[in-house]
Amino acid sequence: MPIHMRLPKRGFNKPNRKKWAELSIANLERAVAADSTGYPVLLDHLADLRYRQGDVPRAVQLWQEARRRLETLQQRDDEALREDPELADLDARLEAKLQSAQADPPGDVPVPPLGIGVRAEGP
Repeated sequence: MPIHMRLPKRGFNKPNRKKWAELSIANLERAVAADSTGYPVLLDHLADLRYRQGDVPRAVQLWQEARRRLETLQQRDDEALREDPELADLDARLEAKLQSAQADPPGDVPVPPLGIGVRAEGP
């Protein structure tokens, strides 16, 4: 049977295609506002996007808040939190970002690259 008879008429959807999720600052801010657990990684990611946008003072505030939330989580000493790979070296990463952003003159803050297909858009 020829291939044009084996493929669906309305187009072909590749079964192993990549699915992209749009990442915007507005979406991340809604996630932070709705987060009742105080998960500091969300604030860290939001601060990274704010820094990439050029809003350094807001990024510094968010990194400081993320560090406060991380200290609160560490005081709880929860088993699940110790096993979370996102929290393993978050304290060291936050400290490096804060030191670089608050240095005189400001240094290059070690924020991860955005990646292909991800846009840092503001509200």
